Amino acid sequence: MGYLVSKNFENSGPYEIGTLQEMAKSGKIGEGHWVCKEGDANWIEVTKIPELKSVFAPQPKPGNTPPPKKSPPAKKK
Repeated sequence: MGYLVSKNFENSGPYEIGTLQEMAKSGKIGEGHWVCKEGDANWIEVTKIPELKSVFAPQPKPGNTPPPKKSPPAKKK
């Protein structure tokens, strides 16, 4: 079962989840796009689909990554 995609009342699809992931990664879909599973009547924002949340999660900017946490010193026996 695929997903229909809508923006500004223009619908396209259906697309499989893998295709939606690629579209999200390439910037073809994002905030402002709504999706509906085929056969369902409920539309939700594309960023709220569990399978796509990792694609839309904020990514750290290059060079702006915090240093790794240091491990506590080992206890002596």
